[in-house]
Formats: sequence, structure tokens, C-alpha cells
Amino acid sequence: MLNVELLYFAGCPHYQRALTVLQEAIKAAKVHASIDLVAVETQEEAERQRFYGSPTIRVNGMDIAPPDPLTQPTLACRVYRAAQGALSPIPPVEAIAAALHGAI
Repeated sequence: MLNVELLYFAGCPHYQRALTVLQEAIKAAKVHASIDLVAVETQEEAERQRFYGSPTIRVNGMDIAPPDPLTQPTLACRVYRAAQGALSPIPPVEAIAAALHGAI
């Protein structure tokens, strides 16, 4: 079974849509996975959790969209780049699917 974490902070509403997309991706991938919602509420927690913005999705401990090495942990909304270069407040479903399949 895969361990999937969705890290978020309450100041950023996008995690709810990310959770829906994540659940759909898991179902489509036909994998067994538990989803742990992890609230990050302070900058100290962000640093301890290596939290680079909300939402952050990890599969078996690995960020599905690793940030630039110079990025610092922060309590902020995260922005993802889609395949065509568009920006999105949630990770592309392709990135989620690739992480799920890569972890099996």
C-alpha cells in the first residue's frame, strides 16, 4: 500500500480541490493508497516538514513535484507548472499519476 500525504495550511483553500484530484488519480491508477491530511500551521512546522507551500503531495515520502533546491519552506499557496507551461494552484494530474506509478 502506498502512503500518500497531502500537506496543507488553512490559509490556502486549494488543498480541497487537490484532495479531490488526488482521490480520482488514485482510483484511476487502481492502486491501494491511504491519504493522510497533514495540517501545517507554523513556519517551524513548515521547516520541519519540508513544506514548500499548500498543497504539497508526497508519495512514500517523496514530493511529487520537487521544488528548486534554493526554495525555502514556507506557509504560502504553492504554484505548479502544467505541461503546457500554464500555472496552477494544484499539481497536474499527470504528475500525480507518474508519482503513483513510480512508487509501485
